Amino acid sequence: YVQRASEQAWTGATSAPPARRLGLDLVGSLDAASWLALDANVTWSPTPLDGTIMIDGLALAPRWMGTGGATVHGDAGFIALRARGFADRPSSEAADRDVFVDVIAGKQLGAVEVVLAITNASDRAWTEPEIATPTRVSFLANDVSRGGVDAIEDADGAPLTATLTAAYAW
Repeated sequence: YVQRASEQAWTGATSAPPARRLGLDLVGSLDAASWLALDANVTWSPTPLDGTIMIDGLALAPRWMGTGGATVHGDAGFIALRARGFADRPSSEAADRDVFVDVIAGKQLGAVEVVLAITNASDRAWTEPEIATPTRVSFLANDVSRGGVDAIEDADGAPLTATLTAAYAW
């Protein structure tokens, strides 16, 4: 349960009124074997209790999100296969539900730990957080009342990315 006095709203001039929300966050992990660990997290955040933000849910926020994975580990290092995703976002036609797969592998070499992380391994196209904002469609249209339209602004999400890190401990 979360109760906020106010929230940041991307409207250009105002903030959102106070909001009360109820949600559920489930986290679980299991050492399935001495060499295998499993974990999962699921979050559900439905409509605000007082409906002050939006009748269908918090604007442009997914109601369901989750992560999960399996990690094989031992003396030689570890390798993990992870999935992360979110459900449809209210008011969004552009952002359907998305699921991404990440692969992470690491090895301890004496005092040096080397880790390779491949995120969005399937190179799936997706959009980052979205913002609904009035958009000018002509030189004179400064706001919705003068001819502007509400548009959903977003940015492309990160494509397939590989990151190699090394850490030295002394």
